[in-house]
Amino acid sequence: MRRGLRFAGVTVLLLAAGCTVVPKSAPPSPPISARPSAPIPVTVSPPAPVLVAGWEDRPIIEGDWSYDPAARLARFTNDRGEEVMSLACIAAPRAVRMLVRYDGAANQVLTTAGANAIDHRLAGASVPVDDILLDRIAFSRGRFAVRGTILQVLPVQAEIGRLIEDCRGG
Repeated sequence: MRRGLRFAGVTVLLLAAGCTVVPKSAPPSPPISARPSAPIPVTVSPPAPVLVAGWEDRPIIEGDWSYDPAARLARFTNDRGEEVMSLACIAAPRAVRMLVRYDGAANQVLTTAGANAIDHRLAGASVPVDDILLDRIAFSRGRFAVRGTILQVLPVQAEIGRLIEDCRGG
């Protein structure tokens, strides 16, 4: 009987142990790829200011310079065959006459070395042959501009330097 009581006691203990409250564990975590990611803080920068292109960033008028040594005249003609600008050597007083077509109000020449005011009327602006403006145009980095009612950006080519040198030489 003792054995039976012992068996009964063990059974009661096992049953009591089965009735104890066991805290539920947390549900299993989802795999890493399925976990929602923590929000990443986003820094919002103010929009960058819109920069207005300077004359150096504007497109150059398509075309070519030509030089007539007999007439001592350099002309820039656009790709449609229209003359945009001419530079002519004037004997007395020795000067270079700049005539800009399509803009009778041209009043400034812009080069990579700086800007120069010009007095451009319908007959053009006369620039003395020793004026630094001529060197600034000839040695401007690939382009120069004439500003008036419109802005015209022209390429710098060898014909400009030839005209200036011929005009200075005699």
